[in-house]
Parts: sequence; structure tokens; C-alpha cells
Amino acid sequence: HKLNACWFDSASTLMAFCRNSEGKQEDIVQFQQTIVRLMSLMSALALDSLQGNNQDGVMHGYRFEVLGPDELDEATQQAILASDHKVECIFQMVQQLLVDGMKDKVLSIAPPILTRSFQDLAAGLLTYHEAKKLACVPLPCAYVFITASILLTQAVFLPCMMALYVKGVWSSFIYSFGGVFLMWYINGVAESLSNPFAKESRTLEASKVQIELNEHLTQLLEQAQFPRPSVTSVSKGVRVSSQGRPRRGSFHSWTGVGNKAAASGKNSGDRRTQRS
Repeated sequence: HKLNACWFDSASTLMAFCRNSEGKQEDIVQFQQTIVRLMSLMSALALDSLQGNNQDGVMHGYRFEVLGPDELDEATQQAILASDHKVECIFQMVQQLLVDGMKDKVLSIAPPILTRSFQDLAAGLLTYHEAKKLACVPLPCAYVFITASILLTQAVFLPCMMALYVKGVWSSFIYSFGGVFLMWYINGVAESLSNPFAKESRTLEASKVQIELNEHLTQLLEQAQFPRPSVTSVSKGVRVSSQGRPRRGSFHSWTGVGNKAAASGKNSGDRRTQRS
């Protein structure tokens, strides 16, 4: 989620900067459409790399939704597919796209403000490489060997100790089996959680995270040409003082949720009255 927040924050600021653009409208639309597709593709490749997919040549794990990868130009698609480090390849493409946008005056915002987008991109890549430490770096061989030795030793000697200190065959069997099974089970859970991004760990549904990011990016495209927000009373010529306080109200009433709930409650009450 932190990784996707960095990608979305960078795309969101770039979309906002385009509202102050001095470039051609065609170049602005091309920039916006390209940046959304590259961000979606970069996020999907990052999540796919974290879950360790395709390491043995067999497709397994989650499948990720991507926004229009086949709509990119042929040279870009071939460069990404031929790269051994696809996330870093797209990351560099995005940075080059930003620099070219500055040259074409698509991004005519002040450079100190535009730095925010580069910082968000760098934070996203840093978060990705920090996550790779959990997903790709295995436990030391010495640690694995010592853990296996302890488990095997317990499995061999625990039944013997239980036979000496516990009266009865069944009680000795139950205590021995319970102790050995519990330790092996805990070790198995720890091994399954060694990569929290893998599908087998069942901790994080990365495919849903990718779908959520795609919805956010699609919403950015829809909001790109939205008019500037304003206060209705001011736009109608009504004076509002600088010290005027906004009118308070209920969020549910504003969205209509409260009215729907009240209406449904009233209808259910009417039905009960009719039945009675």
C-alpha cells in the first residue's frame, strides 16, 4: 500500500501540474495518457517481482490487471519486454518522460515544485527495494540447519522423555504428538510467511491492491478536465467575509446515505404496521 501510494501521489501531482501547462493540448493529453499506463505497468511488475512469479518458468501466484499496455508504442513495449530489470526500466522511462515534458512546456510548473514528483518516484522505488529484502533474501543456511536440527532432536527424544515421566501409553503418545506437532506447525507457518507478498502466504491480496491503483489512476484521467472547485454563494455574487464560518452539516445527509436509511426504516415500519 505504501508503494502504490507513492506511485499514485506522483501521478496525481503530475496531472495537477498539467493544468498550468503552456504546451499544446495534444501533447498534454499524450503525456497524461502515457504516464497513467506506465505507472500501472510499473506497479504490476513490481508486485509480480515481489511475489517471485515466473522464477521457475511456470506461471503461478497472482495475475495483475494493467491499464492499456498494448496501447504503448512498439519501441516502448519491446524495450520493457527485453529488459532484465523491468521495474527500473519503466522508472527511467517515466523520469525521461518528465524531462521531455519540461522541454515541451507540458510541465511548465516551477522546478522546485516539480521536484515533488521526482521525490515521490524515488520514494516508490526505494520502498520497492526495501520490500525485496523480505521477498528475495533467504534465511542464512546456518539458521535453517540449526532450526531443522532442533526440530529433529525434539521429535526423537521427546517420546522417550514422556515414556519416563508420564504414566500410561496413550497419555505419553498424546503429549509427545502434541509437542512435536506444535513445534513443526509453528515452523511451517514461519516458512509460509517468509515472503508476505506471495499468494501462498495468504496475507496480502496484491491483485486487489493493483486493481485499486488502476481505479485511482483512471479517476485521475476523468478529473483532468474538471472545473476548478468553488463556493456556490461566491459564484452567485453573494459576499462571504474572510471570517465567515462554513455551515455545519451531516456527511450522511449530504451524500444521501442518511435519507436512504431513514426511508428504508420508514418503509419497514409501515410494513410492520400493515401486518399488525
